[in-house]
Amino acid sequence: MRFKYIVSFTAGEITDQALREAFDRLGADELNITRTRQGRSGAALSKIQKAIVSILADDRPHWRRDIVQAAVEKGFSYAGVNKALVQLTSTGEIVCFERGLYGSPRASADAASDFPPRKNQLRNKSSFEKVIELIHSRPQTAAVLKLRNFSRLA
Repeated sequence: MRFKYIVSFTAGEITDQALREAFDRLGADELNITRTRQGRSGAALSKIQKAIVSILADDRPHWRRDIVQAAVEKGFSYAGVNKALVQLTSTGEIVCFERGLYGSPRASADAASDFPPRKNQLRNKSSFEKVIELIHSRPQTAAVLKLRNFSRLA
């Protein structure tokens, strides 16, 4: 029978490699390390950071675009939300499970791995893809490509 253990401790600076080696000696098969800063109060967070933390308070993973959209609807700027996401991730207030998927430190890494992948919202080929396809099929000059009507290529 296999068990999942959740361990929390406070220490000075410890490298991830040292932690992995310690848990290897204990016989751990899988190790997920999440580092947070101790002693940071909610009062130290900016308004936009508090808004993002509140969006992630349900301890579920969220796509970045959904976080940005929710924060922008609350009146924050797109650039400010992106900057706050970077700051919160670097301080350990939130976790980035994979590119574009964020959650609180209490969010389950298992839930993040089971999260459905992002859908590609491009239904048709973009103009750039059409140009690249044309160049590969028959090399042409830029002037010829500029004059071409790409709507017929679909």
